[in-house]
Amino acid sequence: MIIQSNTQKMKLKIPVLVALLTVSLSASAQNHNKQFGFKSDNDAYLARGQDKYYTNGIFISYRFANKQKIENSVLAKRITQLEVGQKMYNAQSGYIPDMVYVDRPITAYLYAGASKHWFYTSENSLSLGVQLGTIGPNALGRQAQEFIHKLGGFYPPRGWEYQLNNEIGLNFNMAYTHFLQRSPSKKLDLSIHTGANLGNTFSGLSAGFTLRTGRMNSFNATAYNRSNLADASSTSEFFFFAKPQLDWVAYDASISGGLFINDKGPVTFNSKPWVLSQEFGLVFAQKRWSAQLSYTFKTDEINSPAKAHQFGSIATYYQFK
Repeated sequence: MIIQSNTQKMKLKIPVLVALLTVSLSASAQNHNKQFGFKSDNDAYLARGQDKYYTNGIFISYRFANKQKIENSVLAKRITQLEVGQKMYNAQSGYIPDMVYVDRPITAYLYAGASKHWFYTSENSLSLGVQLGTIGPNALGRQAQEFIHKLGGFYPPRGWEYQLNNEIGLNFNMAYTHFLQRSPSKKLDLSIHTGANLGNTFSGLSAGFTLRTGRMNSFNATAYNRSNLADASSTSEFFFFAKPQLDWVAYDASISGGLFINDKGPVTFNSKPWVLSQEFGLVFAQKRWSAQLSYTFKTDEINSPAKAHQFGSIATYYQFK
C-alpha cells in the first residue's frame, strides 16, 4: 500500500514537473529579447583578387524587442535597432597611381543609425529608419583601409588623395515586406519587398522578391530578417534564399559627391538610374546563434568605364537576456 501510494504521488508530480520545465524553457526563450550583430561585406570573400568599387563594409548592431501588448492580435512584435557602420569604395583598384585611373569615385560612408521594425501575424513587416553620417575624409576610409591592408599583409593602398570631399548626410529609409505564399510542405515560400531612401547621401526606390527553401520559420520569427527575438516558437533553421531586386537611383553621393556642396571632389560621375542586383545566400540558426553567408551581384552603377561588381557578406548574431 505504501509503495502504491508513493507511485501515485510520483505520477502526480511528473506532469507538474514537466509543466514547470516547459514554462521555464518558454520563459527563457522569450527572455532572449536582445541581440548583438556583426556583418562584414568584402569583394575579397569571392577569392577573385578584387579590391574595387564597393570593396568593404563593416556593420555593428544592437537590437531589442519592445514590450508587446497581449491584446494586440495583429502585431506579432516590435523591434528597435541601433547600428554603426562604414562602407568603403575604391576605383578599379586599391592602388591608383594617377587620377586618370579613377573610374569610380574613391570615398567612404561612415554613419550611425536607428530603426524601428514592426512584424505582423500575417508575416508582413514594416521598418522605418534614419541615419546620420558623412562621406569624404571624415568617414575615415583611408585610415580603415590602410589598417586592414597592414594587418593582412597586403599591398599599401594608394589613391585616397583623389577621394570625394566631406559632406554630412541625413538619410531616411523605409522597407515593407509582404508575405505571398508557402508550399504545403512548408519548405518553400515567397515574399515581395519594396523600399525607399530619402536624403542627401542616398535617395531612390527599390522592389524585388525573396524566395526561400529549406527548414525555416515564418517571416515574423526567422533569422533571415532577425525577427527571431523574444520568440519561444522560433526553432533551428537552415535554408537557401534568392533575392533579386531592381533599384531606381535618384541620387548617390558616393558616386556624384555631396548634394549640397559645390566642390564635390576631384572626380565625380553620374549614377545610372536603374541597377539590378541579385543576392544568393544561406541562413543558419541554432538556439541563440545565427549566421548568414551571401553573394551579391550588381549591374553597372555608374556612367563611366566601371564594370559590374560582386561582393560577399558574412554575418553573425547572438541573442541574450
